[in-house]
Amino acid sequence: MVAEEVRNLAGRSAAAATNTEALLEDSAKKVVYGSAVATETSAAFVSILSSVVAVSKSLRLIAESAEIESRAVADVDTGLAHAGSVTQKNASAAEDTAAGANKLSTEVAKMEALLSHFEI
Repeated sequence: MVAEEVRNLAGRSAAAATNTEALLEDSAKKVVYGSAVATETSAAFVSILSSVVAVSKSLRLIAESAEIESRAVADVDTGLAHAGSVTQKNASAAEDTAAGANKLSTEVAKMEALLSHFEI
């Protein structure tokens, strides 16, 4: 009876050892797979970081270009305001010149009327 129990115990022990070996092999395979996934993930993060840096540079260039364009638009606005002011002054001067010409024309007509009384 003892010998039979020892055989049973030895059989169970062998089965447990085989099972433990299979579990260890499976665990080792999972560790290798997990390491490969971690390496791939690390490479993906490096690629993502590189893309983020490139996008950041592009956004900085866009912001700088927008600032330059904004200043150029402000300069154009200032130029247009100055041109409007000059146009308004020219129009005022033209009106003054026209009024002066009308007054001079009236004075010439009066002078002609006065001179018409004299014979030359």
